[in-house]
Amino acid sequence: MVQTKWSWPVTSSKLQASTIALGSHVVDADKESLLWTFPTWGSEAPFLHILVTSPSYIVSLDLRNNNFIGFLPQKINLLHCLRILMLSSNQLEGSIPPALHSCLKLRRIGLNTSQLMGSIPSTIGNMSSLEVLNLEFNNLTGPFPFVIFNITSLAVIALIQNHISRTLPMNLCSHCPNLQGLYLYDKEFNGRLSSLMNYCKQLSLLSLSYNKFGGSIPEGFGSLEKLEDLYLGGNSLTVKTKKLNREVSN
Repeated sequence: MVQTKWSWPVTSSKLQASTIALGSHVVDADKESLLWTFPTWGSEAPFLHILVTSPSYIVSLDLRNNNFIGFLPQKINLLHCLRILMLSSNQLEGSIPPALHSCLKLRRIGLNTSQLMGSIPSTIGNMSSLEVLNLEFNNLTGPFPFVIFNITSLAVIALIQNHISRTLPMNLCSHCPNLQGLYLYDKEFNGRLSSLMNYCKQLSLLSLSYNKFGGSIPEGFGSLEKLEDLYLGGNSLTVKTKKLNREVSN
């Protein structure tokens, strides 16, 4: 039987155990050999201990808005049935474990508002069911892996306030036809915006402000019927057509 133990020190004794979700039912630790413990080691350094003896039972892990410090465990790849991973608003350090790609059933990844560093693993592109990738407000660096844009199920990509650079692929909309929100505000993305943006039929929010985009604003934006919020300020874009009848927000 596979076992793994994670230890995360926290700076507050308050721990919202109710936010730990285990799929559609709560697993009985005695019957399923799944144990979550929350001992306190001193008043200033309580620890969270997670002992997983049957990792296949965990479908959703939600530990948002606690004050955990430390690193994402490499053995997270044991959670083969994990569909939702929400660890935002903590103080996690280090890099995103490449082993995360073994969680092929992941649909939502929320690692935003922490202190993660390093590059975004290209192996995330293997998660064919991924719908939400939220990595904003970290210290991630390097180019954004193009292969992630090949995940057709992606609905939201959020990278605000990192140090990520890249051009947007010209065929973005054909590869991500279900894209609803693209949050790239205050990044180092550059190049020209695709003239094929009209194929992003589900897009409702596009935030590209304060990047290094140049050229003209594509006419395709004007035909996006579900587009409600368009932020393009702080770039070197120009408007060369009167067909764009939507407001460009700064």
